[in-house]
Amino acid sequence: MPADSLLLALGSGLLLGLAGSLHCVGMCGPLVLGFSARNTQKGQGLSHSIYYSLGRIFTYSLMGLVLGYFGAGIRLTGYQGIVSVIIGSVLLLSVLLPAAFKARASSVPGVWVYTKLKASLSGVILKEGKPRPFMFGMLNGFLPCGLVYTALAASLVSETVLASATFMAAFGTGTSPLLSAFFFTQSLARVFGRFSFSKAIPYITVFISILMILRGLDLGIPMISPHIEPFSGQSSGCCPH
Repeated sequence: MPADSLLLALGSGLLLGLAGSLHCVGMCGPLVLGFSARNTQKGQGLSHSIYYSLGRIFTYSLMGLVLGYFGAGIRLTGYQGIVSVIIGSVLLLSVLLPAAFKARASSVPGVWVYTKLKASLSGVILKEGKPRPFMFGMLNGFLPCGLVYTALAASLVSETVLASATFMAAFGTGTSPLLSAFFFTQSLARVFGRFSFSKAIPYITVFISILMILRGLDLGIPMISPHIEPFSGQSSGCCPH
């Protein structure tokens, strides 16, 4: 049911974002500190943190919307279960065989996009004049990140386009509180700078990948592996053969 799928997307996306927010602090915290130190004056911390978070949430929602439409096409073919198992298996292999996947990733055409994004972010941070925290948040949301890839993979197999966008919006919301705190104090850099939160990402990825595999197996387990309803051109009264 649409309402159930939206609630599931909202809850699971928020939980994933909260669980991975420490990783976001380790990866993006220095960028936020750089922007805040140069652009945020006294009394602007709250407004800048809100605009920054909205920018990231906008980017993640847009990604979810695009993947949601792609996923809708997959559902029309009736192969959503197979796709869910394949994506879950690929995510699982990315953890079990990290060296091989990193070698592949480094040779993929288009890696230059990352360099371009970094340059754009630097331009927003260092640009003189009126601060642009919303634009900074939008660009920050496009940076390559293993946790974001995991979230996008999960959103791809959501039941509806709206559920995909909702999942990614909730994910962005869950990652926002800790990052927003960097707009109020630079002392957090001394605390979080000593730790590497990237070690938690493989465990989160394994958890998500197993859920996706179970979901695709159509085991009839509520909330974990519910029955996949076959697509029908009729709105009601259609029984699967």
